[in-house]
Amino acid sequence: MIEKFAHMLMAAANDAKTIHLYAQGDKFDRLHQIAGDIYDTLSEDADLFAEIAMEVGAPIVNPSVAAVACNWQPVDPVNYLYSMGIQALIQIYNALIQEAYQMNDLYPSDLGIQNALQDWIQRAQKELRYKLMRRL
Repeated sequence: MIEKFAHMLMAAANDAKTIHLYAQGDKFDRLHQIAGDIYDTLSEDADLFAEIAMEVGAPIVNPSVAAVACNWQPVDPVNYLYSMGIQALIQIYNALIQEAYQMNDLYPSDLGIQNALQDWIQRAQKELRYKLMRRL
């Protein structure tokens, strides 16, 4: 089950990269940088949770098919103006945070997984509430 969260992080990182690549408009540089930074962060997070999943014997798919493995609906490769890109990143974080809470409930006796999830949730909520919401 923790593998689903790892797969979601992989797919979300790919979405951030798509937004990064398709940034447009007069705030191109800002959106391009923000989405690129989020891509880097989510990629590192995906690696951490993929390793945790593998520790407990859960299978991890090739990241190129992670979205399929977890039923993630990828963002469309369209031109993202600043506010549209930020809103897409907000939706990504909302979906990931919701899943992280569900995963946390599934592992009540595994303190390692719970600690990793709670740490991730805290960092993600800061990104969402403090940074992304203020950028709109």
